[in-house]
Amino acid sequence: MHAGFEERSRERKNYLGCLTWRGAGKLAPFYLKRLLDYDPLTGKKEIAHYDYQTDTLTIETQQDVQKALDYTKSLANDTTYTRKGMKEGWLHYAHLPDSVILELRVKHGLSIHNPDHTNAIFRKVNELYPHLKTTVMRHAPKG
Repeated sequence: MHAGFEERSRERKNYLGCLTWRGAGKLAPFYLKRLLDYDPLTGKKEIAHYDYQTDTLTIETQQDVQKALDYTKSLANDTTYTRKGMKEGWLHYAHLPDSVILELRVKHGLSIHNPDHTNAIFRKVNELYPHLKTTVMRHAPKG
């Protein structure tokens, strides 16, 4: 351990594992990153970032979407999948991983649960996420 620092006792140690200046009781000036959660099924990670100097805690969500990309590409290349769906009255247009759904909500103010946002979501998928489409067809929403 670096001279001038001491680890807090187990009883006083907070969930981020802070270090203190010896005797001063002030937080050490460094940045902490800690994995909070990992879901192996979706590949989603929640990571806490804490900056002692600015006293800022940020929760970051990451997701490995390679499996989703491979899946959507295989479906988009399968023309029988699209035709079958259309015959049955449905069309699987895109597969959106959780991280993309969250990005649509945070950056663009769009919720997949709000029917009024459907056309805007189709536009965003066509514009920003065409690699997540499960068909080569293009849906051009009205309005």
